[in-house]
Amino acid sequence: MSERNLRSWCQGLKPLLAVCLVSMIGLSGFTVGQINLPPPSDVRVIIDISGSMKKNDPKNLRRPALNLVTELLPEGDSAGVWTFGQYVNELVRHQPVDEGWRKLARDKAKEINSVALYTNIGAALEKASEDLQTGQDYSNTHFILLTDGVVDISQNPGDNVTERERIQTEVVKRFKALGAKIHTIALSKNADLSLMKRLSLQTGGINALAETSEELSRVFLEAFERASPAEEVPIEGNKFDVDSSVEEFTALIFRAEENTETVIVEPTGTKFSATEHPDYVKWFSQTGYDLITVKQPLEGEWQLEAELAPGSKVTVVSNLRLVVEPLPSNFFAGDQLEIRAGFFEDGQQVLNPSFLDLVVVDVTIKTEDNKSGTKTISKPGEPPADGVFKEKITRLKKVGRYQVIVQADGRTFKRQARQLINLNAPMAAELEATGTGDETRYRIVVSALSPNINIENTGVVSKIRAPDGGNLIKAIPFNDETGRWELDVEPSRGDGIYEVTVRVDGVTQTDNKFRFEPDIIIAEFPRQEASPNEFKSLIDEDQAAGMNDILAQEPERLAAPEPVQDPQPQPTPDETATTEEQEETPPEEEGIDPILLVAAIGGGTLLLIMSGLGFWLFKRKRSEDDLIKKRTAKKEKPAEKPLQEEREEPDLEDEIEQLEQPEPVPEPEVEDDTDDMEFSLEEPEPSDDLDIPEPEPEPEPEPDPEPEDDDDDDDEFNLEDFDISDTDDLPSPDDKK
Repeated sequence: MSERNLRSWCQGLKPLLAVCLVSMIGLSGFTVGQINLPPPSDVRVIIDISGSMKKNDPKNLRRPALNLVTELLPEGDSAGVWTFGQYVNELVRHQPVDEGWRKLARDKAKEINSVALYTNIGAALEKASEDLQTGQDYSNTHFILLTDGVVDISQNPGDNVTERERIQTEVVKRFKALGAKIHTIALSKNADLSLMKRLSLQTGGINALAETSEELSRVFLEAFERASPAEEVPIEGNKFDVDSSVEEFTALIFRAEENTETVIVEPTGTKFSATEHPDYVKWFSQTGYDLITVKQPLEGEWQLEAELAPGSKVTVVSNLRLVVEPLPSNFFAGDQLEIRAGFFEDGQQVLNPSFLDLVVVDVTIKTEDNKSGTKTISKPGEPPADGVFKEKITRLKKVGRYQVIVQADGRTFKRQARQLINLNAPMAAELEATGTGDETRYRIVVSALSPNINIENTGVVSKIRAPDGGNLIKAIPFNDETGRWELDVEPSRGDGIYEVTVRVDGVTQTDNKFRFEPDIIIAEFPRQEASPNEFKSLIDEDQAAGMNDILAQEPERLAAPEPVQDPQPQPTPDETATTEEQEETPPEEEGIDPILLVAAIGGGTLLLIMSGLGFWLFKRKRSEDDLIKKRTAKKEKPAEKPLQEEREEPDLEDEIEQLEQPEPVPEPEVEDDTDDMEFSLEEPEPSDDLDIPEPEPEPEPEPDPEPEDDDDDDDEFNLEDFDISDTDDLPSPDDKK
């Protein structure tokens, strides 16, 4: 039998396998679990070709980055590519992906350049989405936007400001209504990072920064993985296992050193390279990476002879799939995320308890600084009745990016799925400094990003110190149309330097209070000629951490309520504050829990297939033997490895003991009744509605100290309490050496 016929014969057994599997599932007597196979994705890539790209991408590495996405897109997905500067061009027509589309995309990638004028981001988003119809659901449509600049449509700075505001409101509102996601990649720190983050955050996409063009392919891959996730097998020590259900695998190898050669080794010991490989191996090399696809691969352990850079992975096409429901790309402290995973065989969910009871599923969460935690909660003898393994992520609170890795080990197979999620600050504060001369304009914009913020009870107040030394106190009004607190800083006391201090008194949905003061703003009237438009975030990591500490508290662990006091009148918009407020005593902090970055899923093994489909496996084994003989001629067949002993449940107590113990947090001192923002008016002018003199406030009684928390979570951990938590105390790889 020829190799081609052998492959066709093996493929022909799939319907029989499906029928047998369905019969086995039917005998289980369980109802279908609430998890679905992901639908095909619609991926639309939008690439900046403005003149500034000559500086930020001098080697034009946008081409290999686009080629990487082109090769990884699976058939059945839809895709298109647009380029933009002043105008927008559909570089590769949007249509279903097949080999013809890939060839066209590879050819068209050669036309990517850096010659266009302006950076018309809004028009690019609208052009690439013009076929989307109002009222339809496009939740599986993903736009990957790559740019190195800011909104630039005119030589008039005012036009650019207006267009940027239109993108943040009108354009984003349309994408949100459609359910479409915008993933943003900023190439260079000179890009409008604030706008890029807002676009992704508001639409459920991810935001990434490639500081150099050499990082572009890896960063592009992160956005693509979110748009079109693929199932993987784990790489362990430059080795990975291929089981009998794998029909094809693709190894993406990012080279740690550009001039080194990548070699892949079959289970028989045969080595393949970019220059020497058989017809069933497809090898695609570009700057920075190799992409190796093997059809009908031999079962067994494969090896990679290469120094792998981060981002390297092996994806598989298989009739046995681990499916993990997507987590939200963006979340906030206090949110509860749930990992849900299940197995599918030829499109049918696996419900057989014999299979589910023997697979071990681990979940690992990694931080940006490479700390990690792993948890297994597979319970022998307790397979999930609906076939869905679940675990919650509830206690993460450090702003940043996390990688969630779900890994299943069924003894005869391994599967892996990865997702990137971003924990964001719950509120944003931004200064917009635009125009020059008489057109100088400063605006302060404060936004509640987390749904856990009670907007109605949250107030924002500003104090503006004028060039003449006077202080203007003003409550910043909430704009119902834009959903933000907005204040235009006016030169009401003449030209010069205005110092603006903002204070946010926030309230959560659980009526817990927090306060933060963004960085002091320096507004100069007039701005110097030729000053570029500036959009600056006013919130740093410490301020975000303070808010997250409050939002992450569980209701039952909140501090005891303070004694009820007489209500104080609230300032109204455009009304001068009439009283000084005593600085709130920060809540007594608990010791920081050692990080328990964890989620968990139960699992089982391939007992279902081994017992119910023995005939098919026997035939497959014979096919593999014939295929080996065909490829290796007289080479001896390597001895089979003995079956591994069933691995033991990791001792979570031991893992916890390895975590660094935090330093005790000192008791916060109770401050006196002097507020950090001293709203005194040095030159009151009754005719100015911003300058109403305020009476001396009555000193408020010193608050009673809060009761100490008797919770001993820092001293003792039970398995029931083992949960996702903050990551500060996780050991880094260097700590374990």
